[in-house]
Amino acid sequence: RKGGKMKANYYKLIENAVSEGVAFGLHRAFKHTECPTEDDLSMNLEREIMTAICEYLTFDETQD
Repeated sequence: RKGGKMKANYYKLIENAVSEGVAFGLHRAFKHTECPTEDDLSMNLEREIMTAICEYLTFDETQD
């Protein structure tokens, strides 16, 4: 539409970012071992999910 507003589908953006992050996190956790610890899995998943989310969204770090 001409002159219409676009609105992001944040649910879909976050869903894609989480899916990407989980895939990368699992790959990284199993990269050097066949049996990563729960801590290794958790750390890798969290890091990669947040990295993927930050590819789509930015955060204002001045807010609490």
